[in-house]
Amino acid sequence: MTLRDALDQVLTLKGITAAAVVGPDGIVRESAATSANAPDLGFVGHVTATTLASSQALAEFFERSQVTQTLVEFDEGPMLITPLEGVEFVLVTTLESANDLGRVRFQLRKLVPSIAAAALSA
Repeated sequence: MTLRDALDQVLTLKGITAAAVVGPDGIVRESAATSANAPDLGFVGHVTATTLASSQALAEFFERSQVTQTLVEFDEGPMLITPLEGVEFVLVTTLESANDLGRVRFQLRKLVPSIAAAALSA
């Protein structure tokens, strides 16, 4: 499975408007969107890396384990930043509404291993 195939699979989840895989250097490796109105995630690389680093700093401060997901909520809908296990890549997804969060988070957990494998081989 290619990275693009993996992102296309993410986009089939109801409520997701855009998805991107960001490398450890902050460069977006691949991104995809459901429509022209979806946010362009091509610019988010360095910003998501900083956001995730801040979340991890909080986890360390409160003596917690690794961050499994960071949520940023906007009026237009939430953004999830999900570290991909076993690789230094992160998955960034935007959602239509906070109403979709529970279902999307559950479904993403199932897809993360295949996304991580695709990111590693890209």
